[in-house]
Amino acid sequence: MKKGQVSFELFFVFSFILFFIIPAIFFFFFKARDITWQSNYNAAISYLEAIYSNSFLVYYSGNGSYIVMDFNVPEGIKDLSIFYGSKNMIVMEMQDGSKIFKQIPFNITIKDKNKLLTPGIKNINISYNGNEIIISAK
Repeated sequence: MKKGQVSFELFFVFSFILFFIIPAIFFFFFKARDITWQSNYNAAISYLEAIYSNSFLVYYSGNGSYIVMDFNVPEGIKDLSIFYGSKNMIVMEMQDGSKIFKQIPFNITIKDKNKLLTPGIKNINISYNGNEIIISAK
């Protein structure tokens, strides 16, 4: 084996590492981050859907009815609020600024908003007192 051949083989190995392996690692790292973000976004939509559908169940069940549900609140939710206008809406804002809207035909009050937004498993109580739906977390 000649010195020139060894240095060419080392050059070939290092160039392979620099041009193929390192970019592949970066690609998979950013792809994993995107998948994690998309998973949290889908879980946030599921969270809002659960609150929305259970609010309807409680409302149509009548005065004094309530539902307690356990839900794993995902990361990435910035705010959960109610917009009162010509059409009432539940608005969930994500950390990236995107918003998810759900139209509701009744009044809702959100108590313990910080607990509803903190990631982790929460007991969420949705109750109806005859005038409005009350959403709280424990």
